[in-house]
Amino acid sequence: MTGLGPDAVSTRHGERLLTGYEERLADLDIRPHWGQLNSLTPARVAQLYPRWDDWLSVQSTFNASGVFTSPFARRVGIAG
Repeated sequence: MTGLGPDAVSTRHGERLLTGYEERLADLDIRPHWGQLNSLTPARVAQLYPRWDDWLSVQSTFNASGVFTSPFARRVGIAG
């Protein structure tokens, strides 16, 4: 998982475990919770959300000031 700080998971190997869950459940089209630890990439988000480009357009209008920008948003391509 990229972009996660050293304190993101206190469980030994927790990041690897959660990434493994996502990979194994991918065939079920799971959508990891955005507010929790995940290994989403821009490409995977676009696969999971068929109208992703539409959402990005709306999001850029309503978040023009960048108030909702976060490390996660930057990591998955929501914000620059």
